[in-house]
Amino acid sequence: MPPYGVPRLSRLLIAAWSLLLLAWVTLHWGILPRIEQWRPQIEARASQALGVPVAIGAIHVRSGGWVPALEMTDVVLHDSLRREALRLPKVSAALSARSLLAFEVRFEQLHVDGAEVEVRHDSSGRIFVAGIEIPPSGAGGTSSVADWFFAQHEFVVRNGRVRQPETGLASCPWRGRECSRRGRG
Repeated sequence: MPPYGVPRLSRLLIAAWSLLLLAWVTLHWGILPRIEQWRPQIEARASQALGVPVAIGAIHVRSGGWVPALEMTDVVLHDSLRREALRLPKVSAALSARSLLAFEVRFEQLHVDGAEVEVRHDSSGRIFVAGIEIPPSGAGGTSSVADWFFAQHEFVVRNGRVRQPETGLASCPWRGRECSRRGRG
């Protein structure tokens, strides 16, 4: 005769797997096929999370198995003066199964092609990258956006370009040059 806790544990495991399966089915058949309809809400949530206005040209889904992949085109972040601060012509992302467990968006792979980022600094010396203020290194602050980006399992940025207005930093080593970077979180 099995111990008292075994049937309870197996019911708990079955319930957990059932919830996970329900979440996966909802994602694949309820959310992803209608993702373009929810673009305004996604833009609003991204704007709220980043603290700058975000616009997304289009969102497409490719689902070839257990892990769905998203492709976003013409993603643009604007600074507080509504100037274009970051343009991402093409972003491809494969959702991570860990997203369901963590209740936050995480990607197994995140590929950005042709990024154009603007680096500015204002008269008081504050630095802005893609319209987002970067805290001074000695201030003890960190950028939650950068933390999230670098926590992704794999990211690739190809053919990126840094723009710097003439009124910005005196010497930006990447100014006007293309760069590519690959990393693992």
